[in-house]
Amino acid sequence: MKKIVTMLFFCVVLMPHAGFAEDAAADIESARRADGQGDADEQHMSDWLRGNQALCEPALGDADEQHMSDWLRVLSDGASRNVSRATHWLEKAAEQGNAYAQYNLGMIYALGQGVARDERKAADWFQKAAEQGEADAQYSLGVMYMLGQGIARDESKAVCWFQKAAEQGNADAQVFLGMAYAGGSGVSKDESKAVYWYQKAADQGHSRAQYYLDRMYTNDRDVPTVKNKATYWMRKAAEQGNAYAQYNLGVMYAHGQKGIARDGDKAVYWLRKAARQGNADAQELLAIMYAHGNGIPKDHVKAYVYCLLAKCSGKPDDGLENILMKLLTPAQRTQALKEAAEISGTMQKTQNESSKKDD
Repeated sequence: MKKIVTMLFFCVVLMPHAGFAEDAAADIESARRADGQGDADEQHMSDWLRGNQALCEPALGDADEQHMSDWLRVLSDGASRNVSRATHWLEKAAEQGNAYAQYNLGMIYALGQGVARDERKAADWFQKAAEQGEADAQYSLGVMYMLGQGIARDESKAVCWFQKAAEQGNADAQVFLGMAYAGGSGVSKDESKAVYWYQKAADQGHSRAQYYLDRMYTNDRDVPTVKNKATYWMRKAAEQGNAYAQYNLGVMYAHGQKGIARDGDKAVYWLRKAARQGNADAQELLAIMYAHGNGIPKDHVKAYVYCLLAKCSGKPDDGLENILMKLLTPAQRTQALKEAAEISGTMQKTQNESSKKDD
């Protein structure tokens, strides 16, 4: 559920941090896709509630236990008409001071989930829960302060709440705190502290932290390069499915960079993983590699497949498509179009499944 608010945060923090602008653009688009899911989000939320009911109930007192229980039961039906009733019971628990209910009520108002979207109310409920030490609420309140949504924009306060959540082990907050220090957003720029917080989140398996940690070790002059650390974290992030890491690892294998021996097969392995997550750079590079036989056997059909995918992802036509069309027979073009459509369908299915997990 918090993924949408999380994604929107990247457009503010990543932009000042050199080299991460492409990540921000992708995250904003992911947020837009997620924000438009409508009824699907409602079902995802219901599934999440059923799976987390046991986490809610032990923290409730006698007075609000029934309110929360009723809220969970009604909302888990997944029907639109029940969401307002469920929110009513959630408000009962929140008004009696239950921090978990306050945080979730804030999320409902932040997303407009079954209620009119109200960022001010979202911020108010996040504030109440955050002041009680609820780490997710502290993190979410930090996002609201950083964006200036529902509350006056204040990067210093955003960093303060990220710090509180990060110190409780919230990996997302640790990543954003690292980005704040890396870009000097709401705090003096301090790349050693950025590395510290990225490391904390990376150790918890946060793939973005692992990716950013690699970038810090390899791209930032103020961070000492430690042999093997950069590629170690890049590989970790890639193995967890981070498309940017997969693309960068593929580039390393394609060109033999950062101490990695050139290996066309491994380059294609990682580039294909990134390409099938919609990474346009990976799609474009694969088209070039297959077209020219760079480290791998030439395959004009596959080159055309990835050329089409790159074009659909917004890459400008550099003339390769027309060249390939002349080299392919009508049957081969038809085959390539079919393969591109199949990959595109798989990509869409993967994105939908990813959205369900994030919710």
